[in-house]
Amino acid sequence: MRLYHGGMEHPVRFPPEITQDNFRLLLPGKIAAIVEKRREDRHCTSKEALLSFYRSKLYHELENEKIKRWWESPAQLYADWTD
Repeated sequence: MRLYHGGMEHPVRFPPEITQDNFRLLLPGKIAAIVEKRREDRHCTSKEALLSFYRSKLYHELENEKIKRWWESPAQLYADWTD
């Protein structure tokens, strides 16, 4: 799949499909946004927020490509985690 961004001369290439092996490339940005929001809401340290997230059911769901939570926005994931 080739996508073009604005006036870029070179296409941005994405994998033809998301698999258990390559979907992890999507996780760091989502996790960072979720943890930062948790840190702000709970007035805790980044480490505390990150450890809390890693212990959550949501993290284990996000880690499994077959569950397909990776396609959800960080805002939606955070809302689900705090419900």
